[in-house]
Amino acid sequence: MNYDTYVRSIDELGDLGKGMADDTPDATPQLATPPGLLETYSNLTENEANVAVVSALLAAAVSNILPDPSDGFYLGGQMWLDANRNKLEDWQVLSVVLSTYYIPTFLWYSGLAYIALKTPGVHKKLATIGTVMGVGAVVGLATVWLMGKHK
Repeated sequence: MNYDTYVRSIDELGDLGKGMADDTPDATPQLATPPGLLETYSNLTENEANVAVVSALLAAAVSNILPDPSDGFYLGGQMWLDANRNKLEDWQVLSVVLSTYYIPTFLWYSGLAYIALKTPGVHKKLATIGTVMGVGAVVGLATVWLMGKHK
């Protein structure tokens, strides 16, 4: 296919191929994206984007340090495995470990995200999430302590 045939075939596509045959910088067709998350965050300044990224990383660091209620499921699963490991196959051990660690943790943080989305106002949102995470940390610590006492 030579260049002229290529240009004619692109032109026949209509708006999708418009401008692709010429070498102007704005010749790239723009994809239409539905309004939503991408549009909301694509208008951030560089400073706002940096604050968002650093805040997300700090939140991830704090969430790894603080115990949460899902830790009790993991410790309970580990205690159960210690008692029953010789009766289980390897894939069963792995499935118990994965399901007692990842699923409750996912549900906990999904719940926190839901609360954050449904709470109006930044200050109220921070206070509510801080309170829920604090209570979760206390419950997590209590669970870890109780599991340690019953070993």
